[in-house]
Amino acid sequence: GDAAHSIHPLAGQGVNLGFLDVAVLAEVLLHAAQRGERLGDVKVLSRYERRRMPHNLAMMAAMEGFERLFQADPLPLRWLRNSGLNWVDDLPEAKALFVRQALGLSGDLPELARV
Repeated sequence: GDAAHSIHPLAGQGVNLGFLDVAVLAEVLLHAAQRGERLGDVKVLSRYERRRMPHNLAMMAAMEGFERLFQADPLPLRWLRNSGLNWVDDLPEAKALFVRQALGLSGDLPELARV
């Protein structure tokens, strides 16, 4: 996953993105085969790209933001970061939402990834 996406390895998100990429690609190819389409057709592969790109870009941007936030050294930024983390830690619903998002268990999930 980290090799397929230029993402900081913070929180191990590359592997999650990679697993979801594979599940979506398998689903797209299966549907294309059922319709008699050529699996290597640009039109077929574009469906995969359109489906994964928004989630991948959002996760990559979030990880870049976290990286910058955790590298920030000025005291006000450290205070804000730590206060925000404590605030989220005290809100079980918000924490669960962030965990589901980080695990790739929300949004347009492929059949192989549904629990």
